[in-house]
Amino acid sequence: MHADSAAVDRFSGFSLGCVFGVMNAPGAGFPETTYENALAHELGKPGLPVMQ
Repeated sequence: MHADSAAVDRFSGFSLGCVFGVMNAPGAGFPETTYENALAHELGKPGLPVMQ
């Protein structure tokens, strides 16, 4: 089975955008769970299943 490279590229771009957005928005110094919850929320917005 081969992955659809265009879909992989879209998902990679979306997920990295979420990661950098979550990392930059509140700034540094929060507990790791704060960033984890924010990333789960951002990834879940378009309906992606997220398990923490």
